[in-house]
Amino acid sequence: MKSRSFRFFLSFFAICLLAACQTPTGLTAEQIIVLKDNGFTETESGWELNLESRLLFDISSAELNQQERVSLDKIARTLLSVQITNIVIEGHTDSTGTMAYNRELSRKRASIVANYLASVGMPADRMQIKGMGSDVPIASNKTLAGRKENRRTVIIIPVPGQ
Repeated sequence: MKSRSFRFFLSFFAICLLAACQTPTGLTAEQIIVLKDNGFTETESGWELNLESRLLFDISSAELNQQERVSLDKIARTLLSVQITNIVIEGHTDSTGTMAYNRELSRKRASIVANYLASVGMPADRMQIKGMGSDVPIASNKTLAGRKENRRTVIIIPVPGQ
């Protein structure tokens, strides 16, 4: 009797351990800890870099500066260290310029980030880029400071199954 109870306990314990390894988001507990520790926050879209960690661009620019390259190196190393390779990169603009221009510029911003991440080891075929134009501002486009905040890219770790 004791042996059957002990086997049941071991089986139950093993199942609980396996369940603890995967969260409802499809990421492991370790992956979630690493994401949180590196400035990612959970959103409806998945895990995205928080506002302090996003990449900003100059007016009409899709060029990365040295500081942004250093940030992207760290992000790539971090994600690869916990086997996260599926990412979405959204490019955004302020509201100056035409809708078509902003859409293309935002796509270029997302592409330049994806290309850089691929150059440091992220699998290019696992990255999705989106040009959002000026459709999703995070600040008012009525001020210089607000427009600067809107010229950005966002890196998102999508939630599997969504």
